[in-house]
Amino acid sequence: MKYNLSYDNKNIDTNFVAKMAKKFLLDERIVELLYGRGIKDENELKNFLEPNLSQLHDPYLFEDMKIVVEIIKKHIEQKSKILIFGDYDVDGITASAILLKFFDAFGIQAFNFLPNRYEDGYGVNIPALEKIIEKYNPNLIITVDCGITAVNEAEFLKQKNIDIIITDHHEKGPQLPNCPIINPKTSNTYPFKSLCGSGVALKIVQAFWGLDNIDEYIAICSIATIADIVDLLDENRAIVKHGLAKQNLLPKGIRKLINVCGIKGEAKSSDIAFKVAPKLNASGRMGDADRSLCLYLENKDSEINKLVNDIISYNIKRQELCNLAYIEAKQMLAEKDIYHTPAVILSSPTWDSGILGIVAARISEEYNRPTFLFSQQGDELIGSSRSVNNVNIHSMLSQMTDILVKFGGHTMAAGLTIKVEKFDEFNDRVFEYVNKFFVNENFVPSKTYDFYLNVNDINVDFIKDIDRLEPCGHNNFRPIFLVKLKNTKVTSLKKYPEHLVMNLDNMSLLAFNSKSKYYTLSSGIENYVLADLDIDNYKNKLKISG
Repeated sequence: MKYNLSYDNKNIDTNFVAKMAKKFLLDERIVELLYGRGIKDENELKNFLEPNLSQLHDPYLFEDMKIVVEIIKKHIEQKSKILIFGDYDVDGITASAILLKFFDAFGIQAFNFLPNRYEDGYGVNIPALEKIIEKYNPNLIITVDCGITAVNEAEFLKQKNIDIIITDHHEKGPQLPNCPIINPKTSNTYPFKSLCGSGVALKIVQAFWGLDNIDEYIAICSIATIADIVDLLDENRAIVKHGLAKQNLLPKGIRKLINVCGIKGEAKSSDIAFKVAPKLNASGRMGDADRSLCLYLENKDSEINKLVNDIISYNIKRQELCNLAYIEAKQMLAEKDIYHTPAVILSSPTWDSGILGIVAARISEEYNRPTFLFSQQGDELIGSSRSVNNVNIHSMLSQMTDILVKFGGHTMAAGLTIKVEKFDEFNDRVFEYVNKFFVNENFVPSKTYDFYLNVNDINVDFIKDIDRLEPCGHNNFRPIFLVKLKNTKVTSLKKYPEHLVMNLDNMSLLAFNSKSKYYTLSSGIENYVLADLDIDNYKNKLKISG
């Protein structure tokens, strides 16, 4: 295992660091880290440390926002039938909730459609639209978190005299749909490219009402902004900071779920990412995303309790399926020469397609390779992929459209479908692509850290300064410490013996699923561990934990 500092510390402007540390009353080491992460201007640093709603960009910087507002106003005045076409993950569900609540404020009961991943597939498609037209006969369809590649589908709706507005944040295909589009990745004038789908939906609300009286929408949007792993920088940072501070405005059902997750007090971004979001995602992964959407909309306590119970059950089932697929994938990999395998590409008819993204993420992190996992459905393989640093999975797949039924996604993650007979060719072309640009050394497992410190250098005041980096998340990760340990007292948790606790004079560290490392850590020899540190307040006594 290689340990690498997360930033280049050779070209740090030490004068700037010292000046800013004094101005903002911040430890110099943290200012240096932020400088290494690219924040090299006083105004940038101020905006980062003090995010506020004034940092939200003007929604009319989207080229089509004016016409989108005009179309929506027309349909509100005509009391048209409006349908929100979402996606079945947290982002699509949350974006749907934002626009449903937005139209409800105008007295318009908009309809919604969240695809069933097993019956309707991913994204906007003509069979799903035919189902919608038969059931709702809408005058206007607004997509959220999907639709940017729906060229044929937009034409289909136009022939049916149905207006369509596409709001999305995914990468565009070779051609854009011929309709109004709100997508930061296709805009030449919108300055921030990393909004999630819910953030794009929020921009429509902001275009109508400005920043007044939209705190509820921002609080809702903060859930998806954390869950969808977009950059927690720029206006995303302001959305999450403000949204987490306004948790009392979250829908009653979401507050109930937060409580059931055992989160006490104000939830942090890490609580949403690791405790709340997986449960909201679970219903969509199991084919019933409407259960999570209802949690945003329902007000009756009895119904909320049923919804939460259903979502928890879905999550337990999701965990079981993930574990089974992970074990089977590991068994397959045990038969391969993984060192000379530039990407992990596996398929099984027994895998549930709803959980493949989670398992692919786990495999790609463990083996430090782009990972593609497929579930066979008839003559097609339905897949999810996750990448590693420096391998743009969207660019890779864009060069293979001749053998893909469809695909869509981001730099680091994508969904795709191929015919069974194309599996071997797909395997060869992925290997060829990765081998062309990368060498084996790129895939040697490595970990990055932000601070190398001796145990005695870590104190409560320093961790309090670390807290000023919150909300933390993608591209603003909470700092990781590389800590040297020796003669450490190591015990296992009584109820969960697979987890270890390392107790030191000034802090305690919890190592998950590390039972196999017990003798190494307790042997008395020097060990290096990576730790994410926080402060626990136990009986009014502050103690560092990680």
